[in-house]
Amino acid sequence: MSAIEARTAALADEIAGMNAKMERRGGAEAQRLRETAAVEISRIRAQSEFAGEQEVKKAREELRREASLLSAQAAEELVRKTLSPADQERLVRENLEKIEGIVR
Repeated sequence: MSAIEARTAALADEIAGMNAKMERRGGAEAQRLRETAAVEISRIRAQSEFAGEQEVKKAREELRREASLLSAQAAEELVRKTLSPADQERLVRENLEKIEGIVR
């Protein structure tokens, strides 16, 4: 009977030891998972910030292009309204003379 009691006590200690070991391993695994998740979150955040910055740059460039186009159109309209046919003829003649000077 004493052998069985000793064996039962040893089993209880062994079970308690196994439980403690499993808790330590579980805690270590949970910590590893938290660290892995933190690294992944940081990577995704950095990618998102970069993608956002690229979209902002793209939008700004598109706005600049659109503003340039609108400015050119406004300038063209202004020139058309303010130049007389005589002014237009004079500008054409001057530019032809410049081209002829370059070609010669």
